[in-house]
Amino acid sequence: MLQGTIIRVAGPVVDVQFAAGKLPALQEALTVTAEGTERTMEVTQHVNETTVRCIMLSASEGLGKGMTVQATGHGLTAPVGEATLGQMMEPVTLPDFVEAERTPWALNGHYTYKKIGIFERDSMKEAVELVDKYNTIRENEQRWEDEGLEDADYVFVSYGVPGRSTLGAVRELRAQGEKVGIIRPITVWPFPEKAFYKINPNVKGIITVEANATGQLVDDAALYTKKALKERNVPAYALTYVFGTPTIRNIKKDYFEVKSGSKKEVY
Repeated sequence: MLQGTIIRVAGPVVDVQFAAGKLPALQEALTVTAEGTERTMEVTQHVNETTVRCIMLSASEGLGKGMTVQATGHGLTAPVGEATLGQMMEPVTLPDFVEAERTPWALNGHYTYKKIGIFERDSMKEAVELVDKYNTIRENEQRWEDEGLEDADYVFVSYGVPGRSTLGAVRELRAQGEKVGIIRPITVWPFPEKAFYKINPNVKGIITVEANATGQLVDDAALYTKKALKERNVPAYALTYVFGTPTIRNIKKDYFEVKSGSKKEVY
């Protein structure tokens, strides 16, 4: 396999130099070992006859000029971060098969349930019934997981794959003596607002961990924190990650920035 050398690192963009006339193919996976961890990048451009430009699939922290890069000879086989792989390792319990209940109003491909016009229905009655239905769902169908809320100075809120990384970060931080907790929503509607009533009333901040650029979950987390702790203005922070699944290391680093005051709150 071909070996090259890093000549430039600019955020997630890495330029690698190879011998003239011997370049890895476009979209080929390259690997480099930094800080004891093998990291993967993908070739996106042939800059010239000796240099390829790559995009890192994980953090580029710790990379530098002169490091040896190994061409794999194949494309990406599993373009996921360590946190996603951790999620895949969790056990899955499937329920017993249950025959679906057929209902007269369900779609069956034959249009047997005709639509009713607005003048042939009691819209006010339907509205009352729907509101009652939604309230029942909101009361009975909220689902979430939580740890360490009762004494937490900071509570993380994270959903989906980032929640797996966040849970790992919370457990490591607590092992280091940090008073942190976590709420992992399972349902996003109804949003698990009941979980926020379990939070330590003296909490110093809410921190969302999200795989997006601007922060979205932070809006809901701030709202339900305000509802649960009406007498206090608890700051809400958003840790947003765009390039790959957030890692435990980065979550912990950003947490300490929040704690030190160098990262500003959203609300």
